[in-house]
Amino acid sequence: MSEAAQGGVIFAAIVIIAIIALAWSAGRHPMSSCRSCKGTGIRRSWLLPGRWRNCTSCSAGVINRRPL
Repeated sequence: MSEAAQGGVIFAAIVIIAIIALAWSAGRHPMSSCRSCKGTGIRRSWLLPGRWRNCTSCSAGVINRRPL
């Protein structure tokens, strides 16, 4: 087997292990904070510091179910 083929097999094994680890983690810890508001329910403006609005990603809730 050539070095390029061995590198491809190793890369595929690493990708498969990473996918399995992600699925295991999502199954073990199904709830997480919203990524957009970090669990606060409020999204702040990056352009205007005093501006905010309710988070539309989590409907202003704190905990979401993790995707997967």
